[in-house]
Parts: sequence; structure tokens; C-alpha cells
Amino acid sequence: MGYIIQTNGLLIEELEPEYWQQFSTVLISLGGDEKITDHYQGEGVYQSVSDDTDIYASVSHLLMEMQNGSLPFDAVHWQVDTNFWSDYHRRNFQEWVNTSYKPGISRLIKEWTTAIQTGTVQRIYLFISCMDDLLHGRETKLRCSSDHTNYTILTDGHIAPSPCMTGMVQYYAGCSVMH
Repeated sequence: MGYIIQTNGLLIEELEPEYWQQFSTVLISLGGDEKITDHYQGEGVYQSVSDDTDIYASVSHLLMEMQNGSLPFDAVHWQVDTNFWSDYHRRNFQEWVNTSYKPGISRLIKEWTTAIQTGTVQRIYLFISCMDDLLHGRETKLRCSSDHTNYTILTDGHIAPSPCMTGMVQYYAGCSVMH
């Protein structure tokens, strides 16, 4: 069993190294490049994918920065939070998926498979896990493992199937602390 922490990275220096070393995975939320990340997470945060995010540009930016050694991590993963807050009336999600997200994913997959043919496997976890299942002929459950492999302990102690489900109490699995 291992522990995973997902954070926006704002208070990383507050936790002592011996605690960081207990995590098997550390996920730091970025929206892509500096401008988009700062727009959604606050000015100066660049160190969550939205409708304004160009997934191709954002993932390509992160891969380039990782290759240059400018970022302290070695893989990219993202999640798209869709209608968790019944917010379709404030946005045109389907249009974004069709005109931006799907074409961006197609470009990323094409470049990823081309790189594999030259002997380089970029650590894009969404692609690696899908390819691993295809190569081994495995059926899959939810790609992100929410609700069947891992759960999220929220900052208030509640346990949810996904970090995206903060505030969705009807889906909570319990509480890790006594109130």
C-alpha cells in the first residue's frame, strides 16, 4: 500500500522532507503553462484543466520543461473535471471537447507514438496505462482508478472517490476523523 498526495504546490516547503519521502506519488496540479496556471490558481503559483486550456499546448509545454530539467517531476497526468458542479449552463463543454480537447489529444498521441518508434517513451501516464492494457489484452475499469483502487482523504477528513468530488457529500465513503 502506498500514499499519494495531490496538491496545488503552494505550501510544499512547509512539509518536512521525511514526510514527503513517505508518499509513493506526489501529484502537483498545474493548468499548463504559467499564464493559464496563474489565471486559475493565483498569480505566481506556476511552479486543473479548464475550458480555456489547450491540452496539446499545455502537455507539450510540460514535456519540454521536463526535458530541459526546469520542472522537478518526470511524468505528466491530467484529469478533466466535467459537470461535477452542474455547471454546463455556464460553459460550452461539448464544443471545447470537439474543437480543442479531442484534436489536441490526437496530436499528442501521434507525437507520442512517433517518439516510441525512435526509442523514446514520454511519461504521459494516460497513454502509458492505456497502451499497457492494450499490449496485455486487459479490460480496464475507470482509467484514473477512482472508486476501485484508491480514494481521496479530503482536507476536512472526509473520504471521497476522487479529489474532484470535494463537496459532493452524497458520494462520500466516510470520514477518517471523528468530529
